[in-house]
Amino acid sequence: METLERYLAFDADFGHLTVMVKGAPAAGQSVVHLGFGRLAEAHGALVLGTVTGYGDGVRDVLDALLHSLSGAALSGEQAARVKEFRPPAGPAAGRAVGGLLADLAGARPIVLLIDDFQFVDVETAEMLAYLRRGTGKAQLLLVTTEACCAEVNGPHASWELIRYPHVSLSLSPLSEREVAAELERGCGREAAARCATTVHELSGGNPVLVNALVEAVRSTGSAEDPACHEYGAAVLAILDGVDPATAAVARAIAVLDADAGSAVLARFARLSPEVTGRALECLDRAGITRAGRFRHGAARAALLESMTAADRADAHVRAAELLHAGRVGAEAVAGHLAAADRVPGPWALTELLDAAENEIEWGDAGSASRYLALAHRYADAGLRARVTHALARAGWRAGPARAAEHVRALRAAADGGTLDGPGARTLIRYALWDADGETAAAALRVLTAAGLDAGERAELRTAWMWWYGAVPRAVPGVADDPWGRAVEALETLWSGDAKAASAAETLLRNTKLGDSSLELVATAVTALTIAGETGQAAEWCDRFLETAAERGAVTWQALLSVFRARVTFHRGEPVRAAAQAEAALAALDPRDWGATIAVPVETAIGINTAIGRNLHAAEALEVPVPDAVFTTVPGLRYLCARGRHHLAEGRLLTATSEFARCERLAVELELDRPALVPWRTGMAEARLRLGDTDVARRLLLDQLDRIDAADRRTRGSTLLVLARVSRAAERAQMLDTAAACLGDVGGPGELADLVSAFTDAHGEDRGWERLRSLTDPAAFDTLVTVVCRLLQARGDFTRARTASARASGAADDRAGRAVRPAPPGRLSDAERRVAELAAGGHSNREIGRRLHVTVSTVEQHLTNVYRKLGVDGRAHLPSGLAGRDGGERR
Repeated sequence: METLERYLAFDADFGHLTVMVKGAPAAGQSVVHLGFGRLAEAHGALVLGTVTGYGDGVRDVLDALLHSLSGAALSGEQAARVKEFRPPAGPAAGRAVGGLLADLAGARPIVLLIDDFQFVDVETAEMLAYLRRGTGKAQLLLVTTEACCAEVNGPHASWELIRYPHVSLSLSPLSEREVAAELERGCGREAAARCATTVHELSGGNPVLVNALVEAVRSTGSAEDPACHEYGAAVLAILDGVDPATAAVARAIAVLDADAGSAVLARFARLSPEVTGRALECLDRAGITRAGRFRHGAARAALLESMTAADRADAHVRAAELLHAGRVGAEAVAGHLAAADRVPGPWALTELLDAAENEIEWGDAGSASRYLALAHRYADAGLRARVTHALARAGWRAGPARAAEHVRALRAAADGGTLDGPGARTLIRYALWDADGETAAAALRVLTAAGLDAGERAELRTAWMWWYGAVPRAVPGVADDPWGRAVEALETLWSGDAKAASAAETLLRNTKLGDSSLELVATAVTALTIAGETGQAAEWCDRFLETAAERGAVTWQALLSVFRARVTFHRGEPVRAAAQAEAALAALDPRDWGATIAVPVETAIGINTAIGRNLHAAEALEVPVPDAVFTTVPGLRYLCARGRHHLAEGRLLTATSEFARCERLAVELELDRPALVPWRTGMAEARLRLGDTDVARRLLLDQLDRIDAADRRTRGSTLLVLARVSRAAERAQMLDTAAACLGDVGGPGELADLVSAFTDAHGEDRGWERLRSLTDPAAFDTLVTVVCRLLQARGDFTRARTASARASGAADDRAGRAVRPAPPGRLSDAERRVAELAAGGHSNREIGRRLHVTVSTVEQHLTNVYRKLGVDGRAHLPSGLAGRDGGERR
């Protein structure tokens, strides 16, 4: 405004002067128009200040000029003259009006203001040029305000005026400092400091958008709400004042969203690439977009809401057609079809199905369900089966109960002999989840007949092992390929074989999380946990949980969270583990859990019982479990957990009934293996407390005979109970053996029992001293931490403090004795290979290249090696490790 005020002096050198004020839409042009008009009147000028470029050409602008004159400060005679004035047609009209203005102004300067000059056509610009001439020697200041425009009329009109003396001024957007000042005036200093940068970025410095966001901050405290009404209204107001092409491009961006490339925008808006480019530039300068994308989500929402539902649907159909023709990807096309809720042709069905299957495989199950629900309404018989099993898969991930209708259709197809391979794969997932072994077996026969690759066979073997403890005959042997060998190694986890953990790592690195791989992931994580590799188990759980969350797979998240809770418990965080277990159980409706509900319920009961939260365990016990689950391994483990809870509560008769039922089912299902379901340990404890010492002893001896040689965990926990019913001479040896078995693989409850047994047998100080002498240093430190945390979780803080003090103050202080490394045989195969190369002097990078693993994996293995061997780094690795592979560098 200060710049314009200088021109009111009307230096003779100027005579007739045009000042062109340009800027982005709503950059303040109207403020200039009105404000400068009042300023000019204060300086005594004859001001024609209400003229706008809107209209149908010369006649409209002339009418506006004369109407503006009728409101000027004129004498009665002058007003009458204006009222009677009838300008001639054509260019002469401008000369005649110019003469009239010169006569009316007299010695006063004339100020002519024209707003929205971008809408003035060439003929009107020519008329204004003649008007300049008609004013003769009168002082004339023509001020035009103009917003950037995608149409070509504006630039041509300007060309008519720039042949004469003129000045161009540009309206700049508000700076961040100016935005902060507006915020401080409207919302206070704290809000200005907090929101200035955000408001500046979201508005691009456009005053209208800044004002809207200041109001939003004042009312809600935030400028970023995608439903911000103030911002959306401001955008619509700005677009109401732009040319049709710019408004059309803005609507096209709103409809196309992420698919709004410039070429597609041009075709969608039915504009030339040149006009579309100018419109995009205009929207960017207006602060509405940045590089063709809306700065604020409220802009898109407002534009879409401003359209009728029918127009919006038509727009999305048009977008889908354009994207389909451009072959940009099924997901983009399907998104618009779903938004339109229409299937305009067979091509659309194909796009919906392809997009849904891609989302199921790699993306979001919720989006897949929307696409499939639309396709299902239009699919013919030929496509119905494909849609049905895809709907079942997508629905299952969000909540299995939602897919029940589609699963019934798959079961009907299986009964009728029309089930295909993809449908069989989906039906197996549901049947296993519901412990429907008969249906799963029928679907498996269809699937194997259709052909299986090695990875699929591996997943199926592991799934059946997880649920039923045995592999069905329908799955062919796979020992002759790497997948098969890895799975066979993993299946030894319940025997405690060290190679199961190594196989678990291999399989997890090569497994993509999916419906059919859940049991494989669960088994592998369990193998790592049993082997004491809880750090790796936690890392894999978290990685897969992140994948499940990204893909909206609620069912995956719920089940994986159960195993994360188990890992957390074994890592010595019992309270956090209990919370995780309860959250996992609540993550799905009981109807969605199906028979699988036994897994989270068993986990919640077990963890809460271990930490003495019996009320929480009892609440989990109240959750109904389907009868079908008692034909599965999870069902047997659930019975054991239930028995142990009753045992902890002192309900000894009820506990014996639970363990007896577990025994009957285990024998009936041919699953009477202690590592799977150690019911004898629980039964022996109950009978021992009932006074049946001989029965308890027979049960425990029977269990020892059945335990696999490598199953140190079950052997150690059995010996702990057996020691209580044995003679003193035998007891000490049993406890020592139990310590050797459980030291680095025992769970928190077993380790707490181990500590209690040793302190009872030897006294507090000597008990801890004996345990330390029998346990690897790193394992002993872990044992102390885990047991103390478990005692704290139980609320037994006195015993926790005593245990910590006695453990750290035992006579045989670790710092004063030679480090006794664990035998190399305690390392996994992968860890041994890495340790051998490291002991031989190879760098981590060299080890990674030789073993074809990443440097990060090498570092993880070495960390485990140092912990297991009780050494501080590679310099202290036993030289004997450098024998086979590490002797020489290559």
